[in-house]
Amino acid sequence: MKFSLKRTTARDLTLALTLTITVVVISIGLLNYVFSINEAKEELENKANDTVDKLADILAVPLWSIEFDHLEQIAQVYSERDELVALRVVDEEGLLLYEKLVFDDGKLLTRKRDIFYDNQRLGSVQVSFTQKRLREIQNNIIRTSSFIIFFVILAVIVVIQTLLQRYLNQPLTNLAEFTSVIAGGNYGHRLTPVMQTDISEIMHGINAMADAIQSRDARLQKAREELLIKVEERTSELTSSNKMLQKEISERKRAELDLEESNKFLQDALKVARELELQAQAANQAKSDFLANMSHEIRTPMNGIIGFSDLLADETLSAEQADYVETIRNSASGLLTIINDILDFSKIESGKLELEYIDFDLRTTMAEMVDLFTFKAERKGLSLTCFLDPKVEVLVNGDPGRLKQVLINLTNNALKFTKYGEVAIRVELQHETDTELCVRFSVKDSGIGIAAKSQEKLFQPFSQVDTSTTRKFGGTGLGLSISRQITEMMGGEIGVESEEGKGSTFWFTALLRKQPEEWWTQQSESIDLRGKRMLVIDKNQNNRAMLRQQLQSWDCIVAEAADANEALRLLRWQAEDNAPFTAAFVDLQVPGLDGETLGKTIKSDIAIKDTVLVLLTSLGWRGDAKEMSKIGFDAYLTKPLMQSQLYDCLVSILNDATTDERRRQLVTRHTLADDRRRRKVKVLVAEDNVVNQKVATKMLEKLGCDVDCVGDGQEAVEAVTAVPYDLVLMDCQMPKMDGFEATRFIRTNEDQCGKVAIVALTANAMKGDREKCIGAGMDDYLTKPVRPVDLEEVVQKWVVNK
Repeated sequence: MKFSLKRTTARDLTLALTLTITVVVISIGLLNYVFSINEAKEELENKANDTVDKLADILAVPLWSIEFDHLEQIAQVYSERDELVALRVVDEEGLLLYEKLVFDDGKLLTRKRDIFYDNQRLGSVQVSFTQKRLREIQNNIIRTSSFIIFFVILAVIVVIQTLLQRYLNQPLTNLAEFTSVIAGGNYGHRLTPVMQTDISEIMHGINAMADAIQSRDARLQKAREELLIKVEERTSELTSSNKMLQKEISERKRAELDLEESNKFLQDALKVARELELQAQAANQAKSDFLANMSHEIRTPMNGIIGFSDLLADETLSAEQADYVETIRNSASGLLTIINDILDFSKIESGKLELEYIDFDLRTTMAEMVDLFTFKAERKGLSLTCFLDPKVEVLVNGDPGRLKQVLINLTNNALKFTKYGEVAIRVELQHETDTELCVRFSVKDSGIGIAAKSQEKLFQPFSQVDTSTTRKFGGTGLGLSISRQITEMMGGEIGVESEEGKGSTFWFTALLRKQPEEWWTQQSESIDLRGKRMLVIDKNQNNRAMLRQQLQSWDCIVAEAADANEALRLLRWQAEDNAPFTAAFVDLQVPGLDGETLGKTIKSDIAIKDTVLVLLTSLGWRGDAKEMSKIGFDAYLTKPLMQSQLYDCLVSILNDATTDERRRQLVTRHTLADDRRRRKVKVLVAEDNVVNQKVATKMLEKLGCDVDCVGDGQEAVEAVTAVPYDLVLMDCQMPKMDGFEATRFIRTNEDQCGKVAIVALTANAMKGDREKCIGAGMDDYLTKPVRPVDLEEVVQKWVVNK
């Protein structure tokens, strides 16, 4: 019988084989492409890694020894290599030391390594390689593979079509007929292959299948017998496994018993650890108690030393006596600084240093801080200036005490290490939001400077630039370390820019909250200064800028003069133009003519003699004010001038100038303070130490206060009940009844004692002391030794301003 195969089957097989071979060829091409690309990428990455590793090792020595020429030569040699299009070397602070850039519009392969020398990081090196060659390889492979695949597929289609026509159609027809016969159950029929092909092999296989079917029953029986044997073997194995499982369960129970014993041992160890922790806490508490006791015991006599030296400084003394008093004040202040540094460092170590957040005037805080160093700068012949950027809002909320502590530390160091020139303090706005502002404070000096390799040690505890500096200038080495901690707590950072022999600039930033400008609104309501013409005469540009900003904040029209000749020209020119200056602020050391001679010249000139004159001096001497008053000056004030003092001065002299007969008393900072204290303030000092009683009494009396003293808390309660005091200065540790108990009694019985401001006056300065005082009902907190300015601020805050 002759069989035939439909043409559609051949076409289907042709299509299937063609697609299969096409997929295989394309897959081979893709694999070749992937392997080639990966090999090229790996080669480029190895080249980049090897280059950057070698550069990191080679550049370590010149970077450590600061041989930048050698470093640049090495980098130049490597930068000329093929495929390297970018090379960048920076130091540890990010300062660029070398850079090579070549334009490449493709994606770059970049590798970066840190440069170390003796386990110290000195900087980093970064290289970038072009992938242009990789892209060329990729394009070549794609073109070649596409060409080969096309011709291979074309050849395959031709060959398959030919072979199918010759070797597939007839054999497949025979196979189809034979399968029909086998399906009918005729296993005796066999195929006869014509030639040796794959289909012939199939035919032999089908013949073998027919033979296999005949022996199928025999094989199935044999397999059934073998299966029974395997089931028996498996059952035996399961029995053995069950025995092993029981043994494992027994061993696990023994392990659980061992675990219980281990837990018991750990519980005992934990109990011992807790006991050791309690002992450590007790030791830490003993340390804190010791520091607190030492602070109290040291500050009590220090209060007497510093207090009486401050009082003596205001008396009429000979030059030698004044020098002795100043030496005592400086020595005591130095000792107090060391004590405060040690206490602050102990708080930092134990994590107990905290900030307080109160409203304060940044301009006043800066003026008070600069006022502390005016005499020291004048004595060394240094110019001390302070510039406050007008963009900075001055009414803020934060911790003014800690802010002043950092500024005082930096300013004191600048004065200490500067022999000639200037120390300039700047306050500038870094950035701000609706609720807070970031302020940058900097202290620049023209002193000895700091070597670059020594700057990294500055902010570490107990360290200075070198031991010789410590011997020459002194210091505990804690100030900058504490300043760094405080700065970070205020949300800022601290740093230094310096060059040996060319001075230093220490800077830090702090985040301060904004507050409403209610104080300035109240001040502005007292007198209208808008449109008043003011002349500032000072050789120092920073001093003129600061005074100009203060005056312009009240909408004054301000002009400046750097010397006497320019000042006289401006005064006369404005007078001729019928727009004379209302007041002139004259520096004592103005170039051309000194302040005294310039004042005489102005008062002797009919055209400008009515100008109100305010003399400003960095250091006042006894008798100067009286002499200036004779010349015709209306006010005599010492720099730096706080804005509140400036405003009070203008209120006093300009209000007087509007009357028919001007008051002849010269306006000084003392008369300004007296004007603010027209009502006698009655103060009670509760203090068991007689020396401290005398110190507080004398200071308060100099402020115009009426002072009574008692020696314990019980007497304080009785005195407050009997007399309506404006302010009580309450010591915390007193016999019979301490200050806390006395304050609580007064607050509980205010219907009998009345409402009175109570301020703690204590030698305790440890963590929690302020909170303990406020918790007992006190309004404020002062630590000993107390300075006159501290008492004046307390009286002003809790009595005068109330």
